[in-house]
Amino acid sequence: MPEFVKAIGAARFGVMAGVAAALTAFFLYVAGALTEPQKVILFSGLETRDAAAVTAKLDTMNEKYEVKGDTILVPADDVTKLRMTLASDNLPAAGVGYEIFDKSDTFGATAFVQKHQQAARVGRRAGAFDPDHRRRRRRARAPGHSRAPDFQP
Repeated sequence: MPEFVKAIGAARFGVMAGVAAALTAFFLYVAGALTEPQKVILFSGLETRDAAAVTAKLDTMNEKYEVKGDTILVPADDVTKLRMTLASDNLPAAGVGYEIFDKSDTFGATAFVQKHQQAARVGRRAGAFDPDHRRRRRRARAPGHSRAPDFQP
C-alpha cells in the first residue's frame, strides 16, 4: 500500500472512495436529467385500445415517448408534428371530432348553443352509466339550500 493510504487508514480511504463514487453518480444523473428534453402531453385519458394504437404508431415512427397511466408524453419539440401525423391516420379514433358538424340541426346555431347542447348530451350519457347521479348531486348540496330562493309573501 502507498504511504498515503497507510497514513489515513484503509477504512477511511474506502469511505472517501465511496463518497467520491456517489457524488460522481449524482452529478452524472443530474446532467442527464438536465439534457433530456422536456416531455409534454400528447394525449391523455385515452381508452386502452386507442392508446395501444397510438403507441404502436409511435413505435413504427421511431419516436421517443413515455406512458404514465393513461397519459402519453412526448418531447415538447415534436408534439405538434406528432399530433398532425397521428390525426392524418385518424388516431385516436375515439372522441368527438369534425363529425359534430355533420348534423343538420346545428347549422346556424351559435358556438354557445352548440357548446351547451354538447354538455347536455354528455350529462345524459353520464346518467346512462350512473342512474343514481342526480340523487347524489342533491345530497351534496348544503342543507337548507335549494335551486330557487324561498319567497315569502
